[in-house]
Amino acid sequence: VPAGFALLLWLPRHYRPLALVLGRVFKRLPILHRYRWRLGRTLIRFRAAVRLMLGLGRGRLAALYGFCTLHWMLRYALVPVIFALLDNPLPWAWLFIIQALSLTVGYLSLLPGGSVGVEMGFGIMLAPWVDASVLAVALLVWRFCIFHWYLIVGAPVFLLTVGRGVLGRATAY
Repeated sequence: VPAGFALLLWLPRHYRPLALVLGRVFKRLPILHRYRWRLGRTLIRFRAAVRLMLGLGRGRLAALYGFCTLHWMLRYALVPVIFALLDNPLPWAWLFIIQALSLTVGYLSLLPGGSVGVEMGFGIMLAPWVDASVLAVALLVWRFCIFHWYLIVGAPVFLLTVGRGVLGRATAY
């Protein structure tokens, strides 16, 4: 995390040396040669996005950081609460690690929402300590709260946003 934050502060001002070095490396490797210009455009867009973000002001950035922290704290605190409500309390640290690993497997599965990867990781890692019926209920509640609920609530917002954009373009012609 500290290295990523340092890169975030360093890159907007010093992106040119990085772009030149990566451009030379990409030029020498035949497989990556055609991606040189795409990399340059990506670095410039990243720089513009970081400048835009840093231009929000300290209050807004602090609020954004606070909301993100609250979101992830609630998300990771959900599984211990579910198991406590199912009268099968497990150590919080173990559940935190299982969630982190399961979500990572889900990201690596390249499927929408990490489907199958998250469920299998969660089930495999908790099966030795939890009864199968309790595990199934906990998994269903957890996935509904951290994935399906977002889809249900976000779908109308997405449709409204996309609809406005599409309707705005249709009337602009």
